[in-house]
Amino acid sequence: MAPYSARCEYFVFRYVPNPIKEEFVNIGVAVLGSKGAISVKFTKDWSRVKRLDPAADIEMLKAFAAEASVRLTSPVDCEALLRWMEESFSNAIQLSPRKALVTDDPATESQRLAEMYL
Repeated sequence: MAPYSARCEYFVFRYVPNPIKEEFVNIGVAVLGSKGAISVKFTKDWSRVKRLDPAADIEMLKAFAAEASVRLTSPVDCEALLRWMEESFSNAIQLSPRKALVTDDPATESQRLAEMYL
């Protein structure tokens, strides 16, 4: 029997304190399947954000991370939610372009992406 293979996409959440400078810090990663988010992971160590932007509101970013994790993994219109995220937050939080991902184990791949990007 052939192994299970899932066609997914992933993107990275980026904190961008000054969009004109185009400097950013990766703060999260999401893996999307055909029915919405499979996994959403955010950094546990916000020190990189503070190094880039000493005035960053870490509590607001943590609240965003918690809400995004819940809302993206709930049975909602994931595409509408992603559009809302892209249009909100005054460009302080941006989503990277989506990238294709084919994997036998989305959960393991999600962890690998988190280790790589975060």
